[in-house]
Amino acid sequence: MKRRIAALVALALVCCCAAGAEGVMNELRNMRKSAGDRILELEPVVTPTPEVTPEPSPTPDVTYEPLSQGMKGDAVKDVQQRLIALGYLKGGADGNFGGKTAAAVKAFQQAAGLEVTGEADDLTQKALFWMEMPAAKSYEKLDYQLALYEADGYRDTPVTFSGNVLQVLQSDEYAESFGVYTALRVATRGGYDDVAYVAVFRDKGAAPIAEGDKVTVHGTANGCYVYTNDAGEDIALPRIEADGVE
Repeated sequence: MKRRIAALVALALVCCCAAGAEGVMNELRNMRKSAGDRILELEPVVTPTPEVTPEPSPTPDVTYEPLSQGMKGDAVKDVQQRLIALGYLKGGADGNFGGKTAAAVKAFQQAAGLEVTGEADDLTQKALFWMEMPAAKSYEKLDYQLALYEADGYRDTPVTFSGNVLQVLQSDEYAESFGVYTALRVATRGGYDDVAYVAVFRDKGAAPIAEGDKVTVHGTANGCYVYTNDAGEDIALPRIEADGVE
């Protein structure tokens, strides 16, 4: 495999997310929940950043042909082999760019801070072949009780779960730079049972999420989110910093 370097300008965007998030959070503090609940506190958003080797070399003078679903050939096979090595794609590399390969490319782009398209364009392939990129996270099923009652010990655990969206709050103040900040309350067992608070930056052009939608969340446990209801009671929900919401 080609030697790797660690310099892609597109990835600098991810490193800036933390600074922009604080402003977004200040805006969301003033939003009210549909049931009349008042937001007390939102922790600063923690967004994943790809590992970067400290001493970059000059960017290679090479341009990759964009690859998309339906294409076949050795170039597709090379991309698949690299995705397999990083843990984003399971199975073998057959040189056929199908739905599983597209999903793996999307997962890689999400982790690398690239535009999530599912197409292995020039920038995506340079990240794959020439950078020291993070391996895919191994998500475990959310343990709601641990996430709520042992939040500090459960913090930083990669988790996944599905559930029904009870409420959506959004801010597009930083949409051009970081994406639309979206906060969700998700019932992980249907109805209003075991509700989790999900925070994520989503691409401006992503399909909207609406109340009542069923979603699957992949992310990292990050303590608890606390608000006060109409009765003056403090309510705590497990807080998940999402890598993606499907």
